[in-house]
Amino acid sequence: MSELPKGWIETTVDKIAYLVSGKTPKNVAQFANHTGSVPWVKVSDMTLPGNEQYVSKSVISFSESECKNFGLPVIPEGSVIFPKNGGAIATGKKRQTAINCSIDLNTMAVIPTGINKDFLFYWIQTVDLSKLSDGSVVPQINKSDIAPLCFPLPPLNEQRRIVAKLDRLFARSRCAREELGRVSGLVQRYKQAVLAAAFRGDLTADWREENTDVETAPELLKRIQAKRQDLPNQKRKSIGGGRSVSDSFETPATWLGLTLGDVIDYGKTVKSEPDEIPHDAWVLELEDIEKDKSKLLQRMTFAQRLSKSTKNRFVAGDVLYGKLRPYLNKVLIADQDGYCTTEIIPIKANIGVHECYLFYWLKHPEFLNYVESVSHGIQMPRLGTEAGLQAP
Repeated sequence: MSELPKGWIETTVDKIAYLVSGKTPKNVAQFANHTGSVPWVKVSDMTLPGNEQYVSKSVISFSESECKNFGLPVIPEGSVIFPKNGGAIATGKKRQTAINCSIDLNTMAVIPTGINKDFLFYWIQTVDLSKLSDGSVVPQINKSDIAPLCFPLPPLNEQRRIVAKLDRLFARSRCAREELGRVSGLVQRYKQAVLAAAFRGDLTADWREENTDVETAPELLKRIQAKRQDLPNQKRKSIGGGRSVSDSFETPATWLGLTLGDVIDYGKTVKSEPDEIPHDAWVLELEDIEKDKSKLLQRMTFAQRLSKSTKNRFVAGDVLYGKLRPYLNKVLIADQDGYCTTEIIPIKANIGVHECYLFYWLKHPEFLNYVESVSHGIQMPRLGTEAGLQAP
């Protein structure tokens, strides 16, 4: 640690805080949506709306007497909690408890003793937890990894001054982010307008005038049909003159209005069981894709996920479409082979359909409006296979 200011001392975390690991009761699944006065916080609860910095709620909560009976440690308000097992360590989630709570076995708490709780919270933001994990197949952070960390300890009054100044600076930062968020909204609307223009043919109007001898859409469709008939085990369906999109959506005369089922095999997937997936294989979950922006937030392996459910298999170049809560607009083009949750549908772009063109169409307002109108399920809407095949 660099030279400290006069009046400060260098100490270790275990000298200024208690370290507590969480616990998971047996048969916890039976307590789904159980409510009590003490939230039982899991790593997934850290992403609940309102828990972005200060944790105050969870899916499961217990009464104080239940916590005592289960042997669950009650973590006081103002403590810092973070993931201590598995791939979640790499996410860098760190939260401060807004109320007394308990935590599960994949979570650790740092409970301040005699120091400013907010000073501790700000300090721990500087710690890269992923560098503390043991590097095994399943990463893990133990108390012995946190306890000896060097901690710069100023006088208590100075801690308060530092916290107050950081609060002001971060408040300005939040204002800036909010302003950027407003600009981002404008950018998003601009992107939607550009997409609309692209799929109306506006962006290539001059090109069409200059290139009148290219393959027409009907000719392309015949080539797609012929190619698909050559593929083994394909269930054939009759393809008519094409399905029209909404009346307000006009396309050039040389284009055809079809359904997705006319040109791709939406919903046809290759399944893999957990024991068939290599430990170093990429396993994609919906939470890994940023909504609207289609940005990959993290890439995790099967070993890091410890997945126990059936997955869909995909290959590089497949378009990966999130069918669960499709209004979140989660779409990716796979840059390598891997496996994904069955809530993501890998779509192969057949001959005559470019994967990037398909990617942008799945994000187009016209397609999103259709999906919203046909998705089933109130709390967790999904785009069904038949509805997907009939999509414009």
